[in-house]
Amino acid sequence: MRITLLLACFICTSMMSQSLKKKKKSGLVYQEIFTVDKNTKERQGYYFKIGKNSKDTVVIGTYEQGRKAGVWSYMDKENSLYLRYDYEQDKILNNTERTFIKDSIQVKINGGYRLTKVDCPPIYIGFKNEIKRSLNVEIKPPATVFQEAKSGMVLTSFEVNEKGEAVNFNIESSYNEKLNKTIEDSLRPFKSQWIPALVNGEPVVSKMYVMLNFSFISDPDDETEPQFKDMSDLIVVNLTYLGIVRPNKLETGTFKL
Repeated sequence: MRITLLLACFICTSMMSQSLKKKKKSGLVYQEIFTVDKNTKERQGYYFKIGKNSKDTVVIGTYEQGRKAGVWSYMDKENSLYLRYDYEQDKILNNTERTFIKDSIQVKINGGYRLTKVDCPPIYIGFKNEIKRSLNVEIKPPATVFQEAKSGMVLTSFEVNEKGEAVNFNIESSYNEKLNKTIEDSLRPFKSQWIPALVNGEPVVSKMYVMLNFSFISDPDDETEPQFKDMSDLIVVNLTYLGIVRPNKLETGTFKL
């Protein structure tokens, strides 16, 4: 009986492996490794996201018919666990450093925002500092911004509604309007996968802010940049661009990550 069961499992595993095809998708910083169903072309089976330089695994999970299924693990920079999310139960399985922090954030009440004590702030379901680390790579200022070589800050905001959706993106203030579209496009991938803020155990609409500090440096030895302390409703991204900028000519524009 035991031999028959093992044989059946072997045949089943072999058939599944024959119907799946391994794929790799490379970005500037991360590489995705996953399998797809040869017939449906949808993601099916294991999924890994790995740092191309560090070789650290930042995301581990599985797909079923193109949808995230089961328990996914999201890591921090030291390759240790940041959070585990169960997509079947739609909930975090462990206490993360931000999950149960009681903090005061902007909560929508009667059509306006009021600083309110929450059970926990809104949390993005991803590896630690994923939004900040992604924006460092994705935001590519237009050549004219490099030519001007003027540093400054852009403050954006958005709501996280009760369903865990990021909506109503807005540029609160911008020192250079030429950056606005680039920033909006870079934030678009983060419209979903949020856990809403909770007040007395109930999901509420809250407001999140992303502050982007742009620093254009012509002297490669000058790497000073303003530092901000992140709060539960504020994501700070310091972007430093190294290079020599001359009038009407862009010499270099490399990212310092």
